[in-house]
Amino acid sequence: MIEINVDDNDIPKKLKKMALRLENPERILADLGGHWQRRVKGMMPDHGPRNPEPADRGEPPAIHSSDYVHSIFYDARDETLRLGSSSIRARILQEGGTIRARSGMLAVPITAESYGRRPRDFSGLSIGPRFRSQGMLKMLLGRGEGDDFEPLFVLQPRVTINPHPHLEFTKDDRVYFQDAVEDALDEDLT
Repeated sequence: MIEINVDDNDIPKKLKKMALRLENPERILADLGGHWQRRVKGMMPDHGPRNPEPADRGEPPAIHSSDYVHSIFYDARDETLRLGSSSIRARILQEGGTIRARSGMLAVPITAESYGRRPRDFSGLSIGPRFRSQGMLKMLLGRGEGDDFEPLFVLQPRVTINPHPHLEFTKDDRVYFQDAVEDALDEDLT
């Protein structure tokens, strides 16, 4: 969650004075919130479950569910703008962390066909080879047996996600805010 107040130290003095002179700073903050929301959503495209490009090792999945993309929000009231996500997964994506299985194992998709899907979406799956990696026992879950085995998921007890900060107020956002404040001041003065 990010909270920006018109009087914050994060905002340059000249811009702060300009923003405080506005008759209605809520309007300009809402405009900034909409700009920020569009930018962040654009960074997290909502790919469909068919043939997405697999994510690189250590990166978050190539698919972000619609629930997450649509959870990016802003709220402008009085002289304060709150930016964030209502998703439970937002903190893990923002700061990184470890997701542990509540019971059993986590099913991590490893093919384009399995991205965005769960093992229960497939019928006739079987457990394939078991192996150790990164100090934990892992198993492959897929179709077929023996030489015809086609892996779809890796079963493992936990997954560590590296930080991928996306909920931030960038220099471009500050420039957008300054331009919007200047335009609003011109409107208020005319």
